[in-house]
Amino acid sequence: MRRTLTIACAAAVAAALTLPSGSLLAQDELAESLASIEKSLWHGWAMHDTSPFEEHVVENAVQAGGWGLVLGKKAIVEMIGSHDCELEDAKFADWTAHEVSDGTAILTYTAMQKGSCDGEALPEKIAVTATYVRHGDHWMSASYQESTLEQ
Repeated sequence: MRRTLTIACAAAVAAALTLPSGSLLAQDELAESLASIEKSLWHGWAMHDTSPFEEHVVENAVQAGGWGLVLGKKAIVEMIGSHDCELEDAKFADWTAHEVSDGTAILTYTAMQKGSCDGEALPEKIAVTATYVRHGDHWMSASYQESTLEQ
């Protein structure tokens, strides 16, 4: 058993050392690029500004969270322009991106927020999973899912 564990650990280290050095850098760059888009969408949501959603969301996008399920860019844009929410503060952490296939990436992160919707406090901490697809050189949001985390 001990020998098997030693061999498995050695194999894992060897595999990690043989990864192309650009892989991690490319993954970090992808996370930064997608995080920039996400932050612009959060800002748009907070300001009732639909322009980031017009620019960065695909036509058949899906969003799901405490507000329910919203299908399609048109419905998402309408929701952004008409919601009764106020965001006082938002902080983000743990950005991670994985390109799961050529032109498709999943971004995960944690958001700590302070604000309210329809007079009720927003969850203080949420986990977000966003799926992006590449259109030419531009990443577009295809799916956004948030879940409340316990403090």
